[in-house]
Amino acid sequence: MEKEEERKELLDDCWEMIFGRLQHKSDKESITLVCKRFLSITNSLRVSIKLSDYTPISILPRLLQRFSNLKKIQFCNFRGDLNEAVVAIAQSGLDLEELFALSNNQSQRLVWLEELGSNMSPKVLKQPTVWLEELGSNMKNLKILKFTGGQGDADLVRVADSFPKLEELYIEHEGLNAISVTDEGMDYMSSKLKRLRRIDLSNKAHISDKSLFSLSKNCPLLEQIEINDCNSVTEEGISFLVNNSHHLNMLYICKYFKIDSFGVYKGSTNNFLTNLQSLKLQNVDISDEFLISITEARIYLTELDLTDCEGYTFTGISRLLLHTSQTLKSLELGGFRELEFLINEHIEYLLSFLQNLTSITLFNCSKLSDSAFVIITQKCPLLCHFAMTGSSLGNEEYDYDGLMKKNRAIKYLNLSSHHDFSPTVLKRLLNMCPEVEKLNLSHCLFLRHN
Repeated sequence: MEKEEERKELLDDCWEMIFGRLQHKSDKESITLVCKRFLSITNSLRVSIKLSDYTPISILPRLLQRFSNLKKIQFCNFRGDLNEAVVAIAQSGLDLEELFALSNNQSQRLVWLEELGSNMSPKVLKQPTVWLEELGSNMKNLKILKFTGGQGDADLVRVADSFPKLEELYIEHEGLNAISVTDEGMDYMSSKLKRLRRIDLSNKAHISDKSLFSLSKNCPLLEQIEINDCNSVTEEGISFLVNNSHHLNMLYICKYFKIDSFGVYKGSTNNFLTNLQSLKLQNVDISDEFLISITEARIYLTELDLTDCEGYTFTGISRLLLHTSQTLKSLELGGFRELEFLINEHIEYLLSFLQNLTSITLFNCSKLSDSAFVIITQKCPLLCHFAMTGSSLGNEEYDYDGLMKKNRAIKYLNLSSHHDFSPTVLKRLLNMCPEVEKLNLSHCLFLRHN
C-alpha cells in the first residue's frame, strides 16, 4: 500500500516543470506557502536576486545558501559594505554568470576610491584590492560584470586576469580621486578577453582611437559598444571600429562632434556593417549624406535614435526610414534641440510605411500638433511606447468626432512639457488609447491650474 502511495507522488523534476510555467510573481510566492517541499523546489528554481538597501549584510550568507542555483546577483541601492558583500558571494560556492555591483552609497564609494596608505582600517584596505581576484578564482564562468571601480588600468588588469570568459563589461568610475582608464589598460584588457561581446566606454575621458583599434583587433566577437563623452575619440577611430568589427550590431555614440561617414562606400566588399541593427547617436553633427550612406551600405536597422543630433534634414531621414521601414521597431527624434523641420505632413508621409513601429519618441517637436498624434495612433497598430513631448498639442482645431479606430496596443504614453493643454484635449487623446497603463504629464501647465 505504501509503495502505491509513493508511486502517486510526483517527482521533484515534475514539480519544477510545473512551477517553471507559472508566469506571475504572486503565483510563485503563494506556492512557497504550501509546504516545505514546495519551498525547497521553488528556491532551487530561483536564478536571479536583487539586494537592496533593505537587505542586511548579516543575512546575505543565508540567502546565498538558500538560493543555491543563482546565476545573477544585482545590488540595487545597496547601503551596506559592498566589498564585504562581494567577498561573501565569492566564497559562497555559487557559479554566477552575472554580477552587478554598482555602489550607490557615497561612503562606500570612497572605500573603493581611496589610495593605499590612507587612514583606513586594514579590513577596508584589503578588500578592494582582492575581491576581483577572489571572485575570479571561484567563478570562472562569469560572463557579465558591472561594478564601481576607480583604480584605472589596475581595474582592467584585474578583470582581464580574473574572468577569461567575460562577455560584457561596465566599470563605473566616480569621485575626484578616481584614477582614469587609459589606452594601455584597454589594450591589455582586450588582448585577454577574446570573448568580449559588449563594453561600455562611458566617461572614459583619457582613452582615444587607440582603444577602439585594440577592441576591433583583439575582440572578434564584439557586438555592442557605447561611446559616451570620450573626448579623444574621433571619426577615424569610429570608422575603423565599425569596418573591422564583423559582428557589430549595436553602436551608441554620445559625443559632440561631426560624422561625415563611417568610411563605408556603396559596393564595398569589406562592409561588415550589414549586421548593425541598433544605431544611437546623441549630440552628434550628421548630414543627409551620412544617413543616405547607411541605405547604400544596405543596413537594415531595428532601432534608430538621433536625439539632439543636428545637420540633417527631412530629405535624409525620410530616405533612411523608407529604406529600413520593414525592420524598424523603435524611433527617437528631437531632444533639447528643437527639431524645427518636422511638421504634421512629414509625419503623415513617414507613417505611410512605418507601420511596424512598437516605440516612437518625438522630443520637443514644436510644430507637431493634434493631427500628428492621431496619425501615429491610427497608422501604428503595434505601437506600445509613445512619447510626444513639447509639441503643439491642443493648439490645432481638429475634428475628433470621425475617429472610430482605437489603438489598444499603447501601454505607455508620455505627453509631458505641453503648454495650453486642457483637460478636454487630454480626454480626447486618451479616448484613442484606452489601454494606457502609464501616463506622464509632467510639466503640463493645465495641471498647475487645478
